Amino acid sequence: MVKRILGLLSYDGAYFNGFQTQLSKDSVQDEVERVLSKILNKEVRIAASGRTDKGVHAHGQTFIFDIDKEVDLFKLQGSVNALLSKHVRLLALYFVSNSFHPRYNALKKHYRYRIYNGAILSVFDVDRVTLIKDEIDVSKLKATLNLFIGQHNFFNFTSKEEDKNHYVRTIFNIEVKNTNSYIDIDLYGDGFMRYMIRMIIGTSLQVTLGKEEESYILERLDHEEKNKTMYNSEASGLYLMEVYY
Repeated sequence: MVKRILGLLSYDGAYFNGFQTQLSKDSVQDEVERVLSKILNKEVRIAASGRTDKGVHAHGQTFIFDIDKEVDLFKLQGSVNALLSKHVRLLALYFVSNSFHPRYNALKKHYRYRIYNGAILSVFDVDRVTLIKDEIDVSKLKATLNLFIGQHNFFNFTSKEEDKNHYVRTIFNIEVKNTNSYIDIDLYGDGFMRYMIRMIIGTSLQVTLGKEEESYILERLDHEEKNKTMYNSEASGLYLMEVYY
């Protein structure tokens, strides 16, 4: 009898060419499938809640795979972690319904973008935090980001090419916290397209720093005419924190 298993995964994206499988076999998906296939002695394919791009990290990526034999999930988790790259960790495994899909059943996703606003970035933050040297007015940044809250057409804030009806997304909330020069931007939404968060952050930073006017956002948000933003923040500061079901 086939059973479906849901996995919870964390990884340091600096060491992988994105989540989705690659011909070069250096993606997170390739790594997880390699280990599962070796342990279960058969080819295993996984499906995730979504793709993260090269350099993007995850605290709570979810994925599924199917098995046709009895397994002890705790022992399987231990075996997987023993063989995985040290830059990937399997945090938990759960049995779920065979109809469950981590992408289509997701109700909400939480991403965090982390900035260090100072002159010198710690060597321990390289590839994990984005450095912005110009002083950021956090209140202005929050007010600018608030323009994106709600249901909007994000056609001009993604590189994804698809039917225009799929460009509508809802951002439920955006929180901004500043602690010891580290600015954490937490975004909660029903789904995010390729580069969407990085384009939102990059564009909002340009407005906050006075390099663009607020009208730059308003001319692009909810407009279907092709007028893509030219700003895309670095991948290093972006983390998939949690997927809600």
